[in-house]
Amino acid sequence: MPPTLERRRVLLAGLGTECDALKAQFDAGLFPGWEAVAADGVERARFVLQMEPCDVLVLDADLYRGSDPAVLAWLGGPDRTPVLFLADGAPGLVVEALGQGADHWLPRDLALSLSLIHI
Repeated sequence: MPPTLERRRVLLAGLGTECDALKAQFDAGLFPGWEAVAADGVERARFVLQMEPCDVLVLDADLYRGSDPAVLAWLGGPDRTPVLFLADGAPGLVVEALGQGADHWLPRDLALSLSLIHI
C-alpha cells in the first residue's frame, strides 16, 4: 500500500500578479500534498493564519517593505509559522527580515522561476 501524503498548506502573501500563477500550479496538483492559500495584505495573511493554520508562509518583500518590521513576529503568531522571505538582492532588507523572524530567504526571481518549471 503506498503511503498517504499528509495535506500541507502554504500561505502565499503579497506575491502580486505571480501569486495567481503560482497558486494555480498548486490547485492543478503540481505539488502533491500541498494546498495554497493567497493573501494580498498583512491583515488578510494574519486572518488566514488564525483561521486555517499553515505549514509555511511565503512572504514577498513588497508586502514586508510596506509594513512595520515587527509584522513577521505578528504573522508568525504563537504557533510560529515558518517564514520563507522572497526578496531581490537588497542586503539590508534581507538582513532586517531575517533579524525580525524570517526563517529563510530566497531571491524572488529565482523562487518564482523555479516554481514555474514545476520543481
